[in-house]
Amino acid sequence: MIIDTVSNIALYATLHSKLGRALEYLAKTDLGTLPAGRTDIDGADIYCIVSEYDTRPAGELKWEAHRVYTDIQVVLSGAEAIGYAPVSALNVTAEYDVGRDVMFLEGQGTLMPALPGRFVVLTPHDAHMPGVSLDGSSRVKKLVVKVRYAEPL
Repeated sequence: MIIDTVSNIALYATLHSKLGRALEYLAKTDLGTLPAGRTDIDGADIYCIVSEYDTRPAGELKWEAHRVYTDIQVVLSGAEAIGYAPVSALNVTAEYDVGRDVMFLEGQGTLMPALPGRFVVLTPHDAHMPGVSLDGSSRVKKLVVKVRYAEPL
């Protein structure tokens, strides 16, 4: 997991070629102008999804993890917390769904504030719980860039 400010995004571009392309896209794009829904950046290897939702208490949400895609999550407006825990520290509650590239887990982790101007990179070994309320419910607009980490199973 990586968490930093968007102003430092270029520092991470050399970590992995696909991750670098995704981070370069984020650095060069006016993120506020992206339409809701999916935008392809590099075919099925890199795409983004812009969505809006209301945050909820952690007890109402599930831990999730992926095997094929790494997430880069950027809150565009509003504020939330994102839960983080190593997948190995949690218990699987719903086995991996190949078609949706997701499995669900339960257990304890750490909540980190996710505010506009910051980004979080979550790899397949990072379980996460997005959309957690900080101080009551908040309307959040968020961009999630999906970067192919591995070939589908």
